[in-house]
Amino acid sequence: MRTGIEPATAEAYPGAPPPELPSAPWLNQATTPVILSLLLALASPARAQDVYSVSNSINDRIHDTGQDSAITELAAALNERMTVHTTPSGRRVYVRHCRTADNGCQVRLRMYARAMVGVARESGLDPFLLAAVAVRESGLNPRAVGPAGERGLFQAHPRWHRLGDTVAEQARVAANHIVSAIERCGSLEAGLGAYNSGRCGVTRYSRGVLRTMRELRP
Repeated sequence: MRTGIEPATAEAYPGAPPPELPSAPWLNQATTPVILSLLLALASPARAQDVYSVSNSINDRIHDTGQDSAITELAAALNERMTVHTTPSGRRVYVRHCRTADNGCQVRLRMYARAMVGVARESGLDPFLLAAVAVRESGLNPRAVGPAGERGLFQAHPRWHRLGDTVAEQARVAANHIVSAIERCGSLEAGLGAYNSGRCGVTRYSRGVLRTMRELRP
């Protein structure tokens, strides 16, 4: 990006050494490979969704430095859920859409877990509830499209919701919708029914989400 300020050179300061340029403390051995990976991804003829996946996994590697037990537990649960079978050698075989994920299925699922845990903490929801909604709505397929035009992990409709470009933004839309529905309907089960159909009530969908949440818990 050009800023309008050209780098100082010896020719620009005859007879005197050029002033020192400020260093970039964020550019170090840890971040340089990540930045190069992003540049390579952007230079390739990948689709916008693929670049989105790469940029999110890179963001995950930069910021997810701690060992957050909630993230680890949810990522492990999602990993089990997306596993079709395990070979005799111990290699996991994932569902097709996760099998072809940029940087691998495990990286994608940890990125999902980190986003869901963060949004759940903001909204006061259980992260396993958010994950269960995503499993029921899209099977954790980020490219899923519903029959009425719903999109993304949580199958929100772009006509009514600004979905955003990241998993965290999509999870935040879903969390806000769920919280609002619970407050309006008076219970978690009835609110989940409203999330799915727009009408308060305990439904097959709401019972299915709660069953999936129990199955995901360690």
